[in-house]
Amino acid sequence: MSTYHLHQGLNHVGSYQVSGVPFIYYAYCTGGPKTIQFPTVTKVVYVENLGTTYDLTISFPTNPSAQITIPAGERIEMPIKTGAIILESIGTNYQIYASLTSISRQRIEGIVL
Repeated sequence: MSTYHLHQGLNHVGSYQVSGVPFIYYAYCTGGPKTIQFPTVTKVVYVENLGTTYDLTISFPTNPSAQITIPAGERIEMPIKTGAIILESIGTNYQIYASLTSISRQRIEGIVL
């Protein structure tokens, strides 16, 4: 008789169907890039640029040259699986809200981290 051990991973549908664990982060971004590491794999990430003057740029560790720009006062919703994001700005306050799965970041390292 075979014994199967199911593990949570990127294709574990149940991990994405249940409500996510909340993650909230607030900071001021100035100068060089700031990497935000999530405790587990994300389900959805919201990034809000709270500033009134400067844009906020988002990229990912797997491809830092591919960037998304959030204008001052705007917000973006990204339904993505990731373990980290990189933020950069001349100077602005920002907030990150994320819905986290129970999937360990180690399960995706080298894939979308």
